[in-house]
Amino acid sequence: MYGFELCRQYQDAINKGNLEQIMTLFAENASVSAPLTGRSTARKFHEWLFGTTKETITRLRCVFQSLDNNASLAMQLHYTWILNNGKTLEFDGVMIFEFSADRKTISKLTIIYDTEPIRTHVSQHALAAIR
Repeated sequence: MYGFELCRQYQDAINKGNLEQIMTLFAENASVSAPLTGRSTARKFHEWLFGTTKETITRLRCVFQSLDNNASLAMQLHYTWILNNGKTLEFDGVMIFEFSADRKTISKLTIIYDTEPIRTHVSQHALAAIR
């Protein structure tokens, strides 16, 4: 399995809030880098995400494929986060997926978005939990 299908499975698992399904898509030593949380393990990032939000919804806008045949793909998404305090945040961003050598799992996920509309609604305590 490679590329787009693996990314869509990830998106589906995020929308369902299914941590164990997500973890089957990542390599054992996979990392996630995101603006609010910095770099962490895939498990720690997703535990933080699901601990901070009641619901996370992603809507696919566009897909970008690597030109040099690297094992990577990017998805432009619209995010809706419903935080534990009931506040709903909506924003756009990009997820850059890098795949393992056998292209069966995600080895690195880089998430890019503007933190300004989010930072005031996510507590410093919640951010410190991931570090």
